[in-house]
Amino acid sequence: MFEPSSSLLLLLSSSFVSYALLGVENFAYEFVNGFLAWVSSLSIWDFVALTWFAFIIDISRNIGKAVILAGNSLLKKRKEQKKNEMHHNYYLRPTTTTTSSAAPTTAVNSSNVVGDNGSSSNNNSSSTIGFAPKISIIVPAHNEGAGIKNTIESLLENSYPYKEIIVVDDHSTDNTYQEALPFMQKGKITLVQRKSGKGSKSSAINYGVVFATGDYVMIIDGDTLVERTAIQNVVDQLAQQGVAAVSGNVRVLAGDGGKKNLLTKLQAYEYLIAFELGRRYSALLNLLIIMPGAFGVFPRSVGKEIGMYDKDTVGEDFDLTFKLLKTGGKISFASNAIAWTYCPNNWKAWIRQRVRWAHGQLAVLMKHRDAAKVYTYRRRLVAAFYDMILMDILLVFVRIAGFAWIALSYSNSLDRLSYVITLVMLLYLGNELVAILTAAMFSPRRGDLRYVYLVPVAVFFYRPLYSVVRLYAYLKRITKKETKW
Repeated sequence: MFEPSSSLLLLLSSSFVSYALLGVENFAYEFVNGFLAWVSSLSIWDFVALTWFAFIIDISRNIGKAVILAGNSLLKKRKEQKKNEMHHNYYLRPTTTTTSSAAPTTAVNSSNVVGDNGSSSNNNSSSTIGFAPKISIIVPAHNEGAGIKNTIESLLENSYPYKEIIVVDDHSTDNTYQEALPFMQKGKITLVQRKSGKGSKSSAINYGVVFATGDYVMIIDGDTLVERTAIQNVVDQLAQQGVAAVSGNVRVLAGDGGKKNLLTKLQAYEYLIAFELGRRYSALLNLLIIMPGAFGVFPRSVGKEIGMYDKDTVGEDFDLTFKLLKTGGKISFASNAIAWTYCPNNWKAWIRQRVRWAHGQLAVLMKHRDAAKVYTYRRRLVAAFYDMILMDILLVFVRIAGFAWIALSYSNSLDRLSYVITLVMLLYLGNELVAILTAAMFSPRRGDLRYVYLVPVAVFFYRPLYSVVRLYAYLKRITKKETKW
């Protein structure tokens, strides 16, 4: 019986691979030539008819955000430059010599004044000098035994001195209480247990506020780590006129349990764009209406006036933000107040989380639909309400309908269908590239550009999947099917 030698098998396999690669190369060459010929044959109206939904939904919005943020940054730098020139010219002007015996005075540059708490205020207005309110940090924790110790340590190590830490162990079945107990025994934190009623984040926070004595309430998730200057940076924003609450800048440290994989990296990429581009843009236009549950601050007195957190929706963070905005003021975004959190490390948990988020978002918008009345609340809140309805919800349906329209319109020609899809996806690749580059440019962390390699994965897989998940959640809420926390 004939048995082929290993060298013959190697030769046959290498020949097969060579022919396969040659076939792929020929196919790619023919496809690219056909695609370029097809694109060159399109009129401007053909191009608009094929790509209108992509431009209306995503591309024009992302490019517009980048242009507006870049323009605002240049304007601020120009104003700062003029201010410095005025200071320079003021101190260089000739002085008049007098024979007065009065003691000489010393000029003080207000941009170099240091606040009472020891942090430099050179980038803030003079209103922040001497502003040092007491911050009550509420940490709701349900089965956070793996990370609660690190969260407490990061808060204790924070440089802001005027704070109290209240950890609420909410129906935990693990060692959350035991991990936090040593800190209470040393007098560093207040630790309370909530055993009555059903476990929920909103109830845990409301319970923790009962023990709070601070001027402001800060909510930190039980698996979140704050950077050393984060609280001071938030306080600097609170001192600004008209600010009702402050949103911190939340980043992904790793997946649950410290795991890192493609999914956790995609979420880190997503958070970067969402905060450094989305939140920054919305805050600039006073359209920010979401304060993250992982890191947000608001006045305790106002929180009590509005009844703190409601229990009738899983989107309690969004609901509280809406209630705060209805009292007047705006939500400020502290881009340099960074907190690190953990995210789902598997697709099942990720889908469950995103369904809950989208379901809660629509539920809150429906609950606060009175915000659509122009003469009831300030116009910026009304504009933000309609902006979210249009951009976050309605356009999900339009985006999916647009791709369905393409598939149906060109189903009789696979070549033409593949060309149209390729054109649209190339536009989305460019759009995504603009988004990540803009976010990385404004990020206080220079290393964030490392996420750029995830652009193709985000465009071809992650964002389409997320659109489908959101569509499912919205339909679930519209049909009045509840979702669990």
